[in-house]
Amino acid sequence: MSAVCRSLAVVVAFFFTVLGGTPIPAAEYFVGKGGNDSQDGLSRENAFLTIARGVAALAPGDTLTIGPGEYAESVERSGLGDETAETTLRAEIPGTVLLRGDVPVARFEPVKGQRLVYAAPFDREPQAVLEGDTLRMLQPRPSLRQLEFAPGTFFYDKAARRLYLSTSDLRSPDAHRYTVSVSPRSGLLLKNPRRVVIDGLAATGYHRGQGMGNQFAIDQTWGIALSKPVQCIVRNVTAYLNAGGICLDQGRDSLIEHCTAYGNGSPFQVTGGNICRYRSEGGDTIRDCVSYRGRLFGMVLYPIITGPVAFQRNLDWICDQARGTGVDIAIEGVC
Repeated sequence: MSAVCRSLAVVVAFFFTVLGGTPIPAAEYFVGKGGNDSQDGLSRENAFLTIARGVAALAPGDTLTIGPGEYAESVERSGLGDETAETTLRAEIPGTVLLRGDVPVARFEPVKGQRLVYAAPFDREPQAVLEGDTLRMLQPRPSLRQLEFAPGTFFYDKAARRLYLSTSDLRSPDAHRYTVSVSPRSGLLLKNPRRVVIDGLAATGYHRGQGMGNQFAIDQTWGIALSKPVQCIVRNVTAYLNAGGICLDQGRDSLIEHCTAYGNGSPFQVTGGNICRYRSEGGDTIRDCVSYRGRLFGMVLYPIITGPVAFQRNLDWICDQARGTGVDIAIEGVC
């Protein structure tokens, strides 16, 4: 065989291997609190710093492994994954990765001339004020003078950059734990994902401090949200004290399992709750999940379900905080 023929055979063999033979190996990317987004992310030593950078790097079949820590960011991507291979976003140690849309507040001090109002410096306009130990969201008021007569409310003085509040039980703020939501976007929002697995993450503090009119489901603010998912899995995820917890909107053949959601809800959100499956096209399953203290809904399916959806071994403690009612429900079946 001539040298030209041998070279041609090598080229043909290469393209056969890449395009039609042995698949190109999937990559594993890493994110860590000591990382840097200018690195390649292909090892723990060269990890990315942000989850958003890691998600942006993924091709179908890749894995993103996220190291322990709190990540103050909102992550969004369209068109992640395809149906030929499983693409994974996972916590390196389940339960140790927290997406945060809120920040802590400096110590509150009594306001002179007020018996039940306290203040702290704060340099960003709040989306929501969260009383974490009671799983409550304080209600905004248009003026400082109203707080004395309305427990569980807050007022933000934008000019003075001061946050004022009255606690839910009239006790000192030292008896509670307060954070302020500063992100009006969802923690993790994937649009049109295909065969994507989200495993072991948590999200808290994501709110939008104004009404959304009649905009539905995915246009609201969530801890973890998938729009039009196909063959996706949300597993071992925790969502708490967001405007909405875990949401799958439209799409089909997806699974939510071993997830926990609590304290999610907002008066500014038209639709919401703890674990929500909207407009399913069928083939979906929600199993072995726990939901409690949801403001609008606990675990919910609506409004139009066009295919079978299975609920298996779920516990939903629905608590309407405005009315103070609650009920324990164990759900198993097919809708």
